[in-house]
Amino acid sequence: MYRRSAVGNLVFKRFNSRLVYQPNAERARAFKETYEQTTNHGKHSANTWRNISLACVPVMAACAWYVYGRESSHLSHVKVQSKQPDDAWPTEFEYQNVRSRKFFWGDGDKTLFWSWANHHKNN
Repeated sequence: MYRRSAVGNLVFKRFNSRLVYQPNAERARAFKETYEQTTNHGKHSANTWRNISLACVPVMAACAWYVYGRESSHLSHVKVQSKQPDDAWPTEFEYQNVRSRKFFWGDGDKTLFWSWANHHKNN
């Protein structure tokens, strides 16, 4: 029932056995040259970025160590300052910490990015 007819079978085989596009030796050679150039360029670029990466990782680690040392010493000063009374803090002006309505989280006064180092004078 689902078999092809004899004529259909011959036509099907004929179209599958013929090359649709004939090979072009000149285009094949040009493609091969382009491919080899791209491959060589890729190898050179990969070596360049590998060398950059190997140089940058130790530099970034040294910078991170330096910044960590500076910030940890600064953090001790900030912790002491956060325990000071309201009078010891700098003057708070009208345009700072403006609240038109309370926030729906927490106590309503602290912003989303509030930290223990922040301060809002209570009037």
